[in-house]
Amino acid sequence: MGRFIEKGDKPWLWGGVGIVAGLTIGFAIAHIRTLREWPWDIIAQPLATLGAGIAAIIAAAITLHNGEKTREQDKEIHETSSRAEQERTLRERFTSIVELLATEDLTKRESGVYAMAALADDWAAFYKDDQKSALREQQVCLNILISQLRDPILHNSPPQIHTFKEKIQDIIFSRFEGNNNEEPGQWSTLNLVAEHCYFYNLSSKGIFKQRASFLNAHFHGKTSFNSAHFYNNATFSDTRFHDGATFSNARFHDGATFHGALFCESVSFQRAHFNIDTPFDSNDNYENCADFSEIEFYNNASFLCAKFYNNTSFNGTHFNNNTPPRTDMEYHRNADFSFSHFYGIASFHGSHFHKCAHFLRAHFDETAWFKASRFESFASFQKSNFNSQIFFEDTHFKGRTDFQDANFEGPAYFDNAKFLLPISSRSNKFLKSLNINLENVGFGVNFSRND
Repeated sequence: MGRFIEKGDKPWLWGGVGIVAGLTIGFAIAHIRTLREWPWDIIAQPLATLGAGIAAIIAAAITLHNGEKTREQDKEIHETSSRAEQERTLRERFTSIVELLATEDLTKRESGVYAMAALADDWAAFYKDDQKSALREQQVCLNILISQLRDPILHNSPPQIHTFKEKIQDIIFSRFEGNNNEEPGQWSTLNLVAEHCYFYNLSSKGIFKQRASFLNAHFHGKTSFNSAHFYNNATFSDTRFHDGATFSNARFHDGATFHGALFCESVSFQRAHFNIDTPFDSNDNYENCADFSEIEFYNNASFLCAKFYNNTSFNGTHFNNNTPPRTDMEYHRNADFSFSHFYGIASFHGSHFHKCAHFLRAHFDETAWFKASRFESFASFQKSNFNSQIFFEDTHFKGRTDFQDANFEGPAYFDNAKFLLPISSRSNKFLKSLNINLENVGFGVNFSRND
């Protein structure tokens, strides 16, 4: 009988059978010595009746067990068949939706977009106990939706294209947003590979746990990633922001790449946080105002060869690590580094300031490099603190220069520097007070070494 007892059997049923059998056997063993003295002719019938009852109970238990097992097997077969049918239905839906998205009719494609997003949600419900499979199917749906954003936006594109893109963007990016800025959305664990896409008036506060790539993407209209969280590396390389863009209060937990990005209008990274190396360098072009004020760069921040064509602000920005040894940045309009703090080596080596350069109350904890830089207009280092050595070798100051109340804790090197306009009398006295050799320094004609 033991071979019939399997997982899922009724314990009370077999317990009852065991009790009856145990009592019978125990009674017999306890009275084994007196069995010969029993009146068998009298007790034969009751014993036969008892045996038949026990046999009936055992037979009923086996029958009940087998019935339960059969019903469980039938149920399992039914559930397996039903699940296979559900999966087949979901895949048939996917095929029909893809066909709908392949049409030229924007109205049909829009309905297909909604259907694909709903399908992704249904896959998640279908694989509720298998997260890996759920993410795999959802990722496929997301990739199909992203492909709908690759239609280019041209100067003569009809308004319907803009509307269509806004609806797709809302469907996709809303699923990366939770109920608050710290809670992930239902798609936050998916990869967002939006490369070569065209966006219009994109606004997202999404939480992106996995890869987020906007390589060679085009952003038209107002673009906002304010308060967005990028936990994996965020790629904006070779991206074009045709209109204004804001990344205020955004968090880049694993760094961001803006290599070769073009900002045609104003851009703001105010109070953004960059936790690791962040390149804004090489071919980056900022054609309008760029606001990097009050940013926290926790690791290296690279603006190598970046070009800023309009006013640029790093006011109150903290650079917690070294900047690259040579930057060669160009600031075509005003550059404001007032109240900024450089905790590591600060390099402006070879930088070109075409307009005003403000370093009011800036703090330089380590070496500061301004070697071979060019200040075409007003340069202010008023009340700045240089806690280590600073290099102004081969630097040209073509406009008014102000070092009033600056604090130099380490040596300052002005070898071969040139001041083409007279500097303020206080700055004059300051330079004379430095323990440096000014013999090779060229000063404006109105500068008096004896003042």
